Amino acid sequence: MTGTEIKNLVDFLLPYETVIVYHGLFKNVLMQEAVLSNLSGDTADGADELISEREVIFEPGILQILEVFETEIFYGLFLQVVYESQLAKFSSEWLRLRVHQKISKNH
Repeated sequence: MTGTEIKNLVDFLLPYETVIVYHGLFKNVLMQEAVLSNLSGDTADGADELISEREVIFEPGILQILEVFETEIFYGLFLQVVYESQLAKFSSEWLRLRVHQKISKNH
């Protein structure tokens, strides 16, 4: 997914009170697991790792500040889910290719 596609999806999901995403989670090269992530703000683990650059050239009101934080945190959580899912998918594909190589060498 491109950054634009993710932003469009986040913009679409923001009005919802509860957003739960089911995705693959990378554990290691040999193991991925299906998990669900609640992106509704109940938990904020890892949200501070993905902060986009945004310059503020005016002094906004408290409600505007909260809206920006809510959007940025939701975006960060959603981006984390997308990246974890992609990592699990790529790891699974890499493992499949390694097994195929070993089988090909033995024949």
